[in-house]
Amino acid sequence: MIYALLATLLVVGVHCDGPLPDYMLGNFILETSEGFNDYMYEVGVSYLTRKIACGLYPTAKNEQDDSGDITLSTASTFKSGSLTFQLNTPFEETTADGRSVTTTATLRGNELIKNQA
Repeated sequence: MIYALLATLLVVGVHCDGPLPDYMLGNFILETSEGFNDYMYEVGVSYLTRKIACGLYPTAKNEQDDSGDITLSTASTFKSGSLTFQLNTPFEETTADGRSVTTTATLRGNELIKNQA
């Protein structure tokens, strides 16, 4: 769940297949989890997990190699993990709360969007 939220920015702009822009690469720290509890409730995350997740300020590292593989790594005192994928290519993902989903990541303007089904 945290991984999906960290990787999701607001939706605007044009669809793109190219590499991630430089400002999306590097190390980041979550500044706020405003609205995150409501989101997690809607997707069925338990009360205890929601409370723990909302109290965390995880760090994220976004990387992209020459072949186009994007790796999103997150670390917190509760849970850490890493996910590698290519844009516009569906892949199987297990979310931080244990759900199995098929995810497709796209780049639209200045936003990386992960759609899960």
